[in-house]
Amino acid sequence: MSILAGIIRATICVYLGNLFCYFAEIFPSVYRGLGISLVTVIGRVGNVVAPVVCNYCINNGILPYYTFVLFAIVAIISTYFSMETFGKGLMEDFEDDVEDK
Repeated sequence: MSILAGIIRATICVYLGNLFCYFAEIFPSVYRGLGISLVTVIGRVGNVVAPVVCNYCINNGILPYYTFVLFAIVAIISTYFSMETFGKGLMEDFEDDVEDK
């Protein structure tokens, strides 16, 4: 079980690292600070909710690993369907995105 926990933790850490890099690229310069702040808040909420979910699972006879594996799978799937940013310049404003299409 500790190997599974390590794999799950590594997956979530890689996902969060990619999330910070990805949001820094897709938000225009004007809104980049707000976007990174939003990602940070979501991460902090996850840090608060994780022990509550774990405690709930233990009290109801569910292994917490299954719950966190589900979160890891959702993270992998959402990363797969993300917008590609390779070779694109950083937007200065949202109007730059409209001009590219």
